[in-house]
Amino acid sequence: MPAVQSLPKRVLGFIQEQHLIAPGDRVLVAVSGGPDSVVLLHVLRALQPALKVAQLTMLHLDHQLRGEESSQDARFIQDLATQWGLPCHCRSVGVTEYRETHRVSLEMAARECRHRFFMETLADLQANRLALGHQADDQAEEMLLRLIRGTGPGGLAGMAPGTPEGLIRPLLF
Repeated sequence: MPAVQSLPKRVLGFIQEQHLIAPGDRVLVAVSGGPDSVVLLHVLRALQPALKVAQLTMLHLDHQLRGEESSQDARFIQDLATQWGLPCHCRSVGVTEYRETHRVSLEMAARECRHRFFMETLADLQANRLALGHQADDQAEEMLLRLIRGTGPGGLAGMAPGTPEGLIRPLLF
């Protein structure tokens, strides 16, 4: 029976195998407050010395969709940043208003607002990586959705562990 590896060890191996982070990289971590993103942050923080990451910074976008619960998530993330001594950049955006203005679905509006925030912050902070908490279950869900929508063979590849614009998914093993 194969030995069970610790999560940080598996993540480190995947990061190295996929060349997701190089020494000196400035890594932003998108943290929603959910378990996947908090685990990702915890693991990357633990691996920061081994990976020789120059800066680890938390990002959070409050979509203003869940009222007080959204505000509680933002406070939790800011408290976590303080507790762990990490810089944190939070922003609130009215996704519902964006949806109405741009005439897109709520899911698409949220995705576009997140992407804009992430790309702006990458540029503003001169960071070169943005770590996302997508994991294997998200990958399977994405592939099923693409199949349902009638994607071609290229769409069945799923989410990439890394993209040219610097998005990385270290939990996608």
